[in-house]
Amino acid sequence: KIASKFAHDLLLSDTSSLHGVASRSLDKAQAFGEQNKSIRNYGSYEELAEDPEIDIVYIATPHVHHFENTMMCLKNGKWGLWVNLLGLVAAEVRSMIDEVRSRNLFLLEGIWTRFIPATEKLLELLDQKVIGDIHHLTADFGFRAEYDPDGRLFNKKLGGGSLLDVGIYPIYFSLLALGLPMEVKAMARFAETDVDSYCSMIFNYDNNAMANLESSI
Repeated sequence: KIASKFAHDLLLSDTSSLHGVASRSLDKAQAFGEQNKSIRNYGSYEELAEDPEIDIVYIATPHVHHFENTMMCLKNGKWGLWVNLLGLVAAEVRSMIDEVRSRNLFLLEGIWTRFIPATEKLLELLDQKVIGDIHHLTADFGFRAEYDPDGRLFNKKLGGGSLLDVGIYPIYFSLLALGLPMEVKAMARFAETDVDSYCSMIFNYDNNAMANLESSI
């Protein structure tokens, strides 16, 4: 779904093209490619990563595959734009960053809320001290997901849970406005599949600011 939106908007650009689409099966890649006017279609991710005509790769696979897909593309010299999040654990992300730096490549976590006009305006207002210093911030992201133990949102093996799917947005908002906290406290409620269906977080800052954050599916 997200890949379709990205590919559709790419057609609006005069300076880029959808050169190739990859899937685990050629049939799926061709169907997506025809819909979004790609030049080439690949029946495996390896084929796309090894194509010298590809400059930048956009990865929209489930979270659990991001590290493997990222490293494969980076080792083939590709620049990367990854739909959030970069990796499931910090060690994966550190490995990606080391690989990027060693090869002088570019890697961007595609948190779309960073690039909308409202965010740019917010940063402008904060920089100009229009609303003064922030003492308290509240942010949440939640929606009612249909419970499917084998689906991406509730399957632990696929990196499921509210925190990894939508919790990163209020967390990112706090990091953007207040920076890194000195203390994090969190509580969660878990679904039967052992992923968090609800997460509540408190970020404490050394300037006495505080952020209350929530995520829910």
